[in-house]
Amino acid sequence: MLVSVLSAAALVGGCADSSADEAVVATSTSAPTTETSAPPATIPGAPKTATGAAGGGSDERIGPPGDGQPAFDPLVEGQCFNEVVDDAAGAVHRMVEAPCEGAHDAEVFARHALPYPPEAPFPGERAVQGEAYEACLAQFAPYVGSEYAVSELRVAVLRPVASTWSAGDRMVMCSVYDGDLVPLVGTAWNTVAEREPDGRADQRGPGGR
Repeated sequence: MLVSVLSAAALVGGCADSSADEAVVATSTSAPTTETSAPPATIPGAPKTATGAAGGGSDERIGPPGDGQPAFDPLVEGQCFNEVVDDAAGAVHRMVEAPCEGAHDAEVFARHALPYPPEAPFPGERAVQGEAYEACLAQFAPYVGSEYAVSELRVAVLRPVASTWSAGDRMVMCSVYDGDLVPLVGTAWNTVAEREPDGRADQRGPGGR
């Protein structure tokens, strides 16, 4: 949260002594953001996630939640999730939906199909990654309500890889997470643009849900 404080002092009378009263004016221009929380206390039997949001601690194998691999999990815009590693299935990464009002790793803010025909050859990892991020960044401000450059949130992208591309995969899933890899609490939707009268973020979700 960015806070700026402006101070001004005025001396009354050119020959007033050094004990003259000072007038100090302070104003706050803080911009509201999605809340973050410290990882909850470890809960026995709870799964490890990217940020420890589920209570089982953080899994260092994951890194940023929702980043890199194909978008197999059927999450849609406005859904929050935790990322876990399913060791029983061969260390498969899974995105598990979690309530946005509670602690969670990340939130989906867009899905986008890359505009390539089914017969198009795989353009390469770098090209797909670049196009995916470009598509996601274009949707960040309309969803969150602030520009990416001034936000505390970071963008993660699930996108096709060579093996899924050949099977027709063109799907990109865009999500936001805290750059310090601590859990988010509450939706990121319009956290700046829409505030309720008491100052809390509007919790309705995309489209006023």
